[in-house]
Amino acid sequence: MKGPFLLGTSHPRDYNLSNRTVPTIKLYGELDGLASSLEVMENKDKLP
Repeated sequence: MKGPFLLGTSHPRDYNLSNRTVPTIKLYGELDGLASSLEVMENKDKLP
């Protein structure tokens, strides 16, 4: 499978990828210190 793999980030902040039909996986941890759960969820609608 080919597609974006997002790890520990609040991205995509500046890009809307929701119109793409590509398999996407995003992993984040609540205590990773990179992006808060709130930041991650704020951008959820920008993912496929």
